Parts: sequence; C-alpha cells; structure tokens
Amino acid sequence: MIIEKVENLSRYKLAEGKLIDFIKNFDASKYTKGRFEIDGDTFFGIGLEYETKSAEDCLWEAHRKYIDVHWILEGEEKVEVVDINQTKVTKAYDAEHDYALFNGVAENVICMEKGQILVLYPNEVHKTSISVKDQNLVKKIVFKIKM
Repeated sequence: MIIEKVENLSRYKLAEGKLIDFIKNFDASKYTKGRFEIDGDTFFGIGLEYETKSAEDCLWEAHRKYIDVHWILEGEEKVEVVDINQTKVTKAYDAEHDYALFNGVAENVICMEKGQILVLYPNEVHKTSISVKDQNLVKKIVFKIKM
C-alpha cells in the first residue's frame, strides 16, 4: 500500500511512467464517469462518482490481475485495508471482473482527500466509499495497472 500526494507520485514507478504522464496532462473539465482506455487492458482508468456511506454499507474487495490506484479529485472518504490472510472469502473470485468479496476487520484506516493517491496491491483487501464525518460526494479515478 502506498498513500501519497499526487505531486509526489513520481517517486514510484507505476505503469512505466504512463500514470504520471496521464495525471500531469489531466484536464478536469474532460472528466467522465466510466471506463476509459490509456493502454488497452494493461493500464486503464474508471471515473467514479458516489455519495459516501457508513462502513457497514460498504464491501471488502480485492483483485488479482490489477493494482488499484485511487485518485481523489473531489470530496473525502475513508478507506479500510486488511491483509488478505486476515479475511474470509464471501464471494469467490470473478475472473471476468477481477474481484472477490470478503469479510474482514480493518488493520489500517486511511482518510483520503482531494489530491491524494492510494495504491493497493492484490493482497490488500479494501473497503472504500466510507464517510469520514458526514456523507459527501466523492469524484475519483481508479486506475487499473496489470500485474
């Protein structure tokens, strides 16, 4: 797991520098919800907008094929993270959509706000969309980088 300000992302080699190039050239006025291509199935993004909610209403998930890179554009949310070895599978892995669901107890709780990046690896089961204080709108991009 990496938690970082977007301006410090160049410290890490993610997607062979394509992630940093995309972020540097990102035009917020062209943001759209849904999947968009950057480098085919090797590296792509998903624009998301949602209202945060209570932790009880959020799901634990993990992926196998892709690293998740969450970039908060607006709003704030809490993210809980636990090592996959400390969880129990509740929905078997779906290879087509690259996810499985789990039950777990947070080992780490991160409060993310505008301009922050969170990198999550396949062993890091995570629960996103949690309200920090009050429910609020989050606008973010989740980049998927193929392992």
